[in-house]
Amino acid sequence: MSGRRATARRKEEGGFALFVVVILVLTLSTLSLASFGRLADLGRSRERDRHALGAVWAAHGGVEASRAALSRDSAWTGGRIPVGRGEAVVTVETVPGRPDVRRVIAIGTDPGRANGTTGARLRVEAELRLAGGALPLVTGWREGP
Repeated sequence: MSGRRATARRKEEGGFALFVVVILVLTLSTLSLASFGRLADLGRSRERDRHALGAVWAAHGGVEASRAALSRDSAWTGGRIPVGRGEAVVTVETVPGRPDVRRVIAIGTDPGRANGTTGARLRVEAELRLAGGALPLVTGWREGP
């Protein structure tokens, strides 16, 4: 009789061990899937940040290109300026009543990638005071989407 009891006890223990292994495998699978999902989210966030930074560089580059152009020709009115992978669309306006001040609006864009990621856009409005052949001085600055 004692041999039969030992065999029955081993069968019960074998069933419990199988249950523990199944629970362990399911737990590890769930953690792995959660980790891979988080990594994918981080990759998308990195792409968005990269495009946003490209738009910032493009807009700021547009203002700096405007400063250079206005130092050569105070009648310059703007245009499209390639900056890195993106571009800045620049508009220069004379401020009424202040002939030595120009309002520069630079809209910087980063195109995104061809795989479907969207780009980014930033609008910078700067006020520049002409300095007679030197680079105009930045007297005001606003950024927004």
